Amino acid sequence: MANDQIEDIRATPWKPKEVQLPVQTETLRPRIQPYLSESDTSLVESPMTWTVEGRPMGENRKMLRVADMAVYNMIKTVAEDGWKRPVYFAVTVARSGQLDLQNYFQLEGQAYRVLPIKHNQPRGRVIPGLTDDRMSQFEFTNLADSTTYFNQNARRMLDGYRFNISHAAEQLANKGHAERGRKLLSNFMQKMPFSTIPGDVRTLMFTARAFRALGDTERHANILREAQPLVMDQVQTADSRRSLSRALAMAGRVRRGLQSAGRQEAMDAFDRELEAILAETSYKVPPRIRRAYGLSSDSAGGRQPSAPGGMGGGMGGGVSSPSGSPNQ
Repeated sequence: MANDQIEDIRATPWKPKEVQLPVQTETLRPRIQPYLSESDTSLVESPMTWTVEGRPMGENRKMLRVADMAVYNMIKTVAEDGWKRPVYFAVTVARSGQLDLQNYFQLEGQAYRVLPIKHNQPRGRVIPGLTDDRMSQFEFTNLADSTTYFNQNARRMLDGYRFNISHAAEQLANKGHAERGRKLLSNFMQKMPFSTIPGDVRTLMFTARAFRALGDTERHANILREAQPLVMDQVQTADSRRSLSRALAMAGRVRRGLQSAGRQEAMDAFDRELEAILAETSYKVPPRIRRAYGLSSDSAGGRQPSAPGGMGGGMGGGVSSPSGSPNQ
């Protein structure tokens, strides 16, 4: 775009619509060979087609900011030139600024490369031997030193790295490369342990899930134990049926992790603590709902089976207020 055109760009109202970028498959294939096996060449999409939703702007209105239009124009120019130059988003870019391109992100280190390879991994497609190699080249120094002070902003920024490292490790395991994932995650945990850079409940649960995928039930359970106080706090402070349902779903994951690791005493202590908290909440949780979340139906009622598959994300129904009205 010419300079005068750029200066005239303003935020503009936007209606979600489908957009397309050209893909010359035969020309592109040699450049993306590291990203695809021979059996995966069908994943290249030509043309690359997706829906740009826009950013919320008040009720029932959407918009595109100047930055959104500039980024789209850059990607369009690269595509029209045969994808010769790489296009990256930093992993720290907010989702609202990613132009709904998540299904085309290839995770490389701490950046997402945009390529016309469609997938269903919102945190970026993991490529064994490429993603883990790039990530292992990052240096994390002095983060295991308990005598070093990190302010809140630094802690939050560093904690965010755990999402992509854990995601990469989990996906490597799912793709049959558990040893690569185990090495990546274990080395990172050694360089930046939770003891010096505390995690929030989301990163703790995310990291625990990665260790579960890697088959390490002990480390899975240990991290869930670290998450337990944060999960209990979310149950205790839940101010709506929806937030309580989310907290109970996480509590169920903690309990099932302790159960799978054979931590009987820890699981009994967990049940007692949860029962004491639920006894004080203004919302009532029937036994059948506790069982569905993989929780004990009551502190004296024995252990119940794990939640059925697919129920861990949080069921809307069942949690009720003292009046007995169903959760919406």
